[in-house]
Amino acid sequence: MNFPNYYTSKPSIPVTRKLNEILGSQDALISGVETSFRHFFKDLDIEKFRLKSSSEGHSKELTVEEKKEIANSNKKAIESIEELSKEVGVHPGTINIEALSTNLAHSHIVQTSSLFDSYLKQCKRELIVYLKLNDGNWFTSIDGENLSPLEQFNKNISSKISEYPEYHLAQYYRKVRNHIIHKELSVDKDRKGKNKLKDLHESLIERYGVHLQGYQLNAPNTFESLCYDDFVIFTKSIKVFNNVLIDEFNIDYKHLVEYIFQNYESEENLKLLKSDNKKYKIAKYVNKYASDTGLQKEFRDNLLNYLWDHL
Repeated sequence: MNFPNYYTSKPSIPVTRKLNEILGSQDALISGVETSFRHFFKDLDIEKFRLKSSSEGHSKELTVEEKKEIANSNKKAIESIEELSKEVGVHPGTINIEALSTNLAHSHIVQTSSLFDSYLKQCKRELIVYLKLNDGNWFTSIDGENLSPLEQFNKNISSKISEYPEYHLAQYYRKVRNHIIHKELSVDKDRKGKNKLKDLHESLIERYGVHLQGYQLNAPNTFESLCYDDFVIFTKSIKVFNNVLIDEFNIDYKHLVEYIFQNYESEENLKLLKSDNKKYKIAKYVNKYASDTGLQKEFRDNLLNYLWDHL
């Protein structure tokens, strides 16, 4: 099974070139937390059960004997945490090992989904500038129902975005995040919310399970069985899917040139472009933009060629 990947032939806008860096910083932090957590519990039997979904597949049911072993392991873990907390001068609070594991998995999804939403909102702001879009014509809802940031791009930029499994994976984890942060006090409402997530998960696996196996992770999981693998597939799929977004944004060199002249134009720069050594001055101008925005060398060279042909 090949790892999913998409390639782009279009130049990107500044925010899209920062995504991997932003996600990379978060990945390092979350992976560090997970490593510390596993290291702390490596000698406790609970670890093998906590990671059961990662080693044996989706949502593995525990036996009565295994549950008893977990209870004993929980007791050992709590004693270890209390002892270590006292040693380093940290108040441990009320310790619930199973809740700690679950809350970690939930936290990873909440952070990643929120970061992706924030990224998409910044993309929208930049696209409005580069493509000269009318913000007032940007659909944020349909028939009174609000659209998620990703749904807004599917509606306003290109409906092809929703043809990719990663689109639906991101939407699934966004709904998971919403259920986590908007906790229902009503048992009935909470159950209905989880049932909706269960149906959504079943549909996701049925339609895109084969494709998602290419990530070589035991994820996505149901809400009750979320684990570290869910974070990994989510963050990896965003990086892969970003190339789809860049292509569908359909930025061309004309857009970049217009942006450069709008944002870098000054009397001094215009004099440089009118000088005898015009190509050299244009190159200096473009290189400054490339340096400021992280434009790749291939696209920088293409942009230079476009400028030389059209000025």
